[in-house]
Amino acid sequence: MKHTLSGVLQAKYKAAPAVLDAWRDVSEPWLRAFRVSADDISSFPRAGLKSNLSLRRLVLLFFSSKQAIGIKVRGFKQLAEILLQRRLQRRPCLSVVVVVYNMRREAPRTLHSLSAAYQRHIDPDDYEVIVVDNGSNPPFDPKILESLSGHFRLIRIDPASCSPAYAINRGLAEAQGNVIGVMIDGARIVTPGLLHFARHGASLYGKAVVATLGWHLGYDFQGLAIQHGYNEAREDALLNSIDWPNDGYRLFEIGTMDQSSVDGWFQPISESNALFLRREFWELLGGVDERFDAPGGGLINLDTLHRTLEQPDAELVILLSEATFHQLHGGTNTNATLNRQVDNWTRWASHRPLGADFNKELWTPMPPIPARPADPTIAGLIGLAENEFRQGHLEASCAVARLIRKRVPDDIVPQRMLSLVTFSLTPEGPAPRERPCYHLALAEAHSMLGENEAAASNYRAALTFNRDLRQAHLGLAALRMPGDDYLVWLDRLYRSLAPETVIEIGVYLGASLALLRPPTVAIGIDPNPTVLTPLKTETHIFAETSDEFFARRRPEHLLGGRPLSVGFIDGLHLYEQALKDFIHLEACCGPRSVLLFHDTVPLDESTQSRIRETEFHTGDVWKVVLCLKHYRPELDIFTVATPPTGLTIVIGLDPASRILTDKYDDAVARFRDTSFSVIESRLETALNVVPNDWNIVQFRLKARHFI
Repeated sequence: MKHTLSGVLQAKYKAAPAVLDAWRDVSEPWLRAFRVSADDISSFPRAGLKSNLSLRRLVLLFFSSKQAIGIKVRGFKQLAEILLQRRLQRRPCLSVVVVVYNMRREAPRTLHSLSAAYQRHIDPDDYEVIVVDNGSNPPFDPKILESLSGHFRLIRIDPASCSPAYAINRGLAEAQGNVIGVMIDGARIVTPGLLHFARHGASLYGKAVVATLGWHLGYDFQGLAIQHGYNEAREDALLNSIDWPNDGYRLFEIGTMDQSSVDGWFQPISESNALFLRREFWELLGGVDERFDAPGGGLINLDTLHRTLEQPDAELVILLSEATFHQLHGGTNTNATLNRQVDNWTRWASHRPLGADFNKELWTPMPPIPARPADPTIAGLIGLAENEFRQGHLEASCAVARLIRKRVPDDIVPQRMLSLVTFSLTPEGPAPRERPCYHLALAEAHSMLGENEAAASNYRAALTFNRDLRQAHLGLAALRMPGDDYLVWLDRLYRSLAPETVIEIGVYLGASLALLRPPTVAIGIDPNPTVLTPLKTETHIFAETSDEFFARRRPEHLLGGRPLSVGFIDGLHLYEQALKDFIHLEACCGPRSVLLFHDTVPLDESTQSRIRETEFHTGDVWKVVLCLKHYRPELDIFTVATPPTGLTIVIGLDPASRILTDKYDDAVARFRDTSFSVIESRLETALNVVPNDWNIVQFRLKARHFI
């Protein structure tokens, strides 16, 4: 027999019609708790509970429990009351309060994005959504909630204030969850992982302030976009173009970060339209401030976030992978007028910019451009010459083309290039303003050809005309230490060591953090991070200095008593700071931990100076190697000759060691003023340099049982 309610009653308890009548007499609160109507109850004997899986499972669970033994059929009404009590005793762990006002088009989308059919990685019974209708005219239609999966409640406030402040506090008072989120604007669609990650974020700290960045739907700030024809119809078309709601993360493809969140990835934000706090934190705040009584609440959202962050021990947690997306609402379509600029663009688009008689066929390149040579080096040189040509560096393009012609005199491509630029390079050489680019291009060309001396000579010549030419510094570094660069080495080490946790000091653009994969937990520290590369694993980024990070004792919480697996020091390029970072990280380590230093093999005197004067800059981090060799000879220290500036590996760590802590001032004084010239002629021995060869390093790590 099918697992329907009538089937269970009849098969297991031989239920008579009177029992079913008792079931129909269950009180209205019980019906509401299970989101079932009286009509549904009357159909139970026929259709069962196919549309209400949670109730069916609960009934089956109850009938199979010890508590059900001995219950007589005539006591079925009492059974229903027990079920009701049990259901009501299970409180959701998360509540979301959503305020709506005259959002007939927008609110259904917002609420669908909060439904169990849309949200991921969270059980429907683990959260509730409280919809507060703040005096909509006409009232918000409760049938919308009946069509949604999950637990939704509707509260109607009528008459209502023009401010949502009271509505928010009313929703907070009704919320049952231990974590409560507030969405002041019911016109914001959310991403599918919002509730899961909000719950997780709230668990990270005692006073976690979990926030999301705000986005507009459309490709401009909506306040500007509506002046240029953006309206509800176009917004609907945008949503259709990404097949929403099938994949809510595609909202990022059609969105623009709003004014409150610009630069908000790792910088402070002024407000959040999905703010989650623990219940006791909301109680501490006393909810939102109802003195904000202006239409829309005025600055209430900014004030609420500001007050939370003023609390002692408050920690802002921004869910970078989640967001809210604002839909047009409130009559914005009627306010959208086309101004003169839009008229101009419309008029220009209707005309051919080159005239009605323009013949594109006359300008089609004939014959077709010849294919690239099969020799990859020659093909690369041709690409270099063409790139210089496109950038307007005609002298450089001419010099590279002549270099190619010497090697392949019959190839037509470099000769065609020469026919276009040969006039630009006179016997006197390039113009002064073009000399850095001219020598840099020649250096790159000679490097491709394996002519290292000529390449180095031209790199140095380029630096004489522009001492801050980063490409020239990088070229010299690659000539000195050829082979795989440090990011390749980091990737190898991370794959081989399979670290449980990694702390990187110095995030910059996030290229090294992006190498980490699940299940590694990554922790990045940088006062000004600018991550441009997609991250692949759970990552916590702290926009603060490493001194602040350790002063706040964050590793204790983040590592949870486990030893740090790998630490990567690539922060402030000063010896004493790098040494301090090492001391802090070693205290978090275990016997199998590994610490890494970047920028330990300087290129020359000027780029290793303590005062940064060029973009390419290592600072005097190299002095840490000398210091560790002197004070901690038991450590196993070796530096891989990887471009551009080496990678030092330290193993055999001892978190209990106090030597460097106790002698920090002496160590700084001993090595801070050491001149680079002291080791310049013996870098390999002074810095324990090993070849850029993975087999050598792999053997060394295996011998110490690290991999």
